[in-house]
Amino acid sequence: MKGDSEADLGDCILWDDIDSQASDMFKVWLCGGELEWAEECWRFFQKAGLADCEPWIEHTRSLLRLVTLARIYQEFSGFKWDE
Repeated sequence: MKGDSEADLGDCILWDDIDSQASDMFKVWLCGGELEWAEECWRFFQKAGLADCEPWIEHTRSLLRLVTLARIYQEFSGFKWDE
């Protein structure tokens, strides 16, 4: 992750762990800028303790946050730019 060491993040889901899933979820624009936005948001989730991977229930909550973020982005794009 850019600017942070893994040691500073504790037990959290790193972007590299979810990059391939996220790239499937954040497909709105041809240029792919939304994936960069999602990665930046995920860094904030990590810093706020919202991307934890232990225990398993927190891992599930963290992944649901990624899905929710994708849905918010998709719906916003649909309303704002009819995408």
